[in-house]
Amino acid sequence: ENCDSIKIYKENLKIYVIIKDTIISSRLLEGEYPPYQQLIPKTCEKTATVKREDMINSIERISTMVNERTNFIKFVFNQGEMEMFADTPESGKALEQTDIEYDSEEQIIAFNYRYVLEALKNIDCDEIKIKMNGSLSATIFEPKDNENYLSLIMPIQIR
Repeated sequence: ENCDSIKIYKENLKIYVIIKDTIISSRLLEGEYPPYQQLIPKTCEKTATVKREDMINSIERISTMVNERTNFIKFVFNQGEMEMFADTPESGKALEQTDIEYDSEEQIIAFNYRYVLEALKNIDCDEIKIKMNGSLSATIFEPKDNENYLSLIMPIQIR
């Protein structure tokens, strides 16, 4: 529906956005924002490209077998394919494979699947680039054709 006006008000530590009959309020944060730029890798040794929808569907299927305490899925990057693996003694095992563009040596990284799913669902494109430096380094998820947006996800150390 068309909206002729949007009103924005700031009062103390709150901000209000009023659109027709809807009021959205949010608390403003005070203080200095952490230096997040320091966490973003300047260069990445390995890059994989994957179809966003394929990865979302695979993660959602595997998530039924994820350990609810740790929430992690192992991602194994190999030339031409990625395996996603969950293994929980109480529930069982799940393995999904999807085609990717990747031509480096094997890379195994474990992530909290909820963080990856959240990132993928908020990136609006068909293909995702996954930039990585190692199994314990911050990993970048970004749209293939837009480097102005990125999601930074820290891996989980597995034993």
